[in-house]
Parts: sequence; structure tokens; C-alpha cells
Amino acid sequence: MYNIEEKRKMIRRLMVDLPSAVRDIYLTKHQIKLFDEVQNNGGLYARNLAKSRGCSIQNASGQLARLFEKEYLDRQERISTTGGIEYFYRVCV
Repeated sequence: MYNIEEKRKMIRRLMVDLPSAVRDIYLTKHQIKLFDEVQNNGGLYARNLAKSRGCSIQNASGQLARLFEKEYLDRQERISTTGGIEYFYRVCV
């Protein structure tokens, strides 16, 4: 078995050799924490994440959208009370 440092070195080498393929699935520490937060809450709207993290809704939406694009999260489109579209994100089953 590889220890954690050896695994990190292997991932870094892969990122240089196969940058687009690895970046499509690789999660940063920040993204892992975000994934855990979505999972622990049973799902989140960007506005909930923005409130809990003290960031803008646009920033929170972008963070969630990146995990959706990497296929770690599912999302459901809903019409907000203001008439706009908002997404509810949850962990893929």
C-alpha cells in the first residue's frame, strides 16, 4: 500500500501528465469540505451555503455548480419566490 504522501505525489504527477482528465475528477480540500456540507445537510441551495459561509450567493452558486459539473452533485431546478430559477444541490446517489 502507498502512504498518503506517495498518493499525493502520484496524483500530482498525473495532473501534469493528464491534466484535463484528472482535473475533471480531482477535488480540492475546499471542494471536499463543500461536498461534506451538502451531504451532511441532505442538500443545499446556494443561498443557504452563502449564509453559512458568509460569501455571496453567486460565489456559492459557482462552487456548487463546479461539483455538479464534476458529477459529484445532482441538482433540481426550482422557481424561486422572486420568480428566478434556483437550484437545489444534493449528493449523487
